Amino acid sequence: MERLKKTLPKGVIYICCGERLFQDEAIYLAKTLRHHNGAIDISVFTDDPSLQDDVFNQILLFDTEDHPYRQKVSYLRRSPYRKTLFLDTDTRITGSVEPLFKMLEKTHFAIAKAPHVKHRKNPPVFLDFKHPTDYNSGVFLFDESEVAQSLIRDWFSLVSKEDLSNTRKSDQESLNRLLIREGYDKELCLLEFDNEIYNVRPWMYDNMSQEQKEKIVILHIHGLHADNGDRTQP
Repeated sequence: MERLKKTLPKGVIYICCGERLFQDEAIYLAKTLRHHNGAIDISVFTDDPSLQDDVFNQILLFDTEDHPYRQKVSYLRRSPYRKTLFLDTDTRITGSVEPLFKMLEKTHFAIAKAPHVKHRKNPPVFLDFKHPTDYNSGVFLFDESEVAQSLIRDWFSLVSKEDLSNTRKSDQESLNRLLIREGYDKELCLLEFDNEIYNVRPWMYDNMSQEQKEKIVILHIHGLHADNGDRTQP
């Protein structure tokens, strides 16, 4: 896939395909993002031509049939922005994301640590808010630099070789391999943002104090668009 010219200064993209659930989540995300961030530019990549809502600045259709993890990484390179914030569709925005974009003045790539959770236990066991090494690939920023675009190319190459029928394999595992073991963190001048503010996963939320919850800007929990409970409150 060719690299497109970046024509817009900055904006948010997310990628959704398959079940209608993900389209509904995408609309929900965009509306919470718009509510707290005014005129921010928002693009969505989707395989569903029925996804129409004026909350989006661009709706970009694709018709390729592939695993969602591969589609996600593939379409990152088609971002129309020189500075891009990627968000998974299962996120709720409760504040300004401008501090995240400011990080791209000092780095080519910014991301938060994943929480430290033992997923092989049933139920999973929460150990700490931050994993000692691993990052979460549901919220991150990148710019148009060659090193950032090279990372995305190599990420797609790794994901393309993975057996994604194995539930332990994911785009996140491939990204961590590149950032941690292949040395991309140094080439990118990688910066970390606080996952307790900008990428709060469910195991984290359930272990947070009320003071911590009041600082959340990005809540990253599946099903928020249909949840009427406390987690949906700004």
